[in-house]
Amino acid sequence: MVWSPTFKKDEDLLEKVQQRATRLLPHLRHLEYAERLKILELPTLAYRRQRAELIQIFKIIKGIDHLDSTQFFDMVECSNTRGHSLKLKKPRIRLRLRQTAFAERSINTWNAQPEAAFPATSVNQFKSALERHWGNNPL
Repeated sequence: MVWSPTFKKDEDLLEKVQQRATRLLPHLRHLEYAERLKILELPTLAYRRQRAELIQIFKIIKGIDHLDSTQFFDMVECSNTRGHSLKLKKPRIRLRLRQTAFAERSINTWNAQPEAAFPATSVNQFKSALERHWGNNPL
């Protein structure tokens, strides 16, 4: 699956596409990939995938996308957990196919986010809070 590869080798193959594209710029060709990304102000593809998944979860939970969040996620009922108030339950899954589904693969990343990101009422506020938390090294 191109959007979210299951295996590290597939993720590396996707990242090589961006590496090659940045190498096509003559004035950056001699630089390392990380330096080219920094100059071009581009994130890695893995970063972009993870960020997009968190934004999509936010939109589902807050009702922005008009989807029933209970079809995708179960909220943690107990309020004495560590972290933020919008934690999601991690279901027990046996099949590998289901483990790589959007709703399951992104729960750990969602639950690891700081409380400061969740008072956001708009997608742009959430994006800003996420960027502040992740800084320059999200992964």
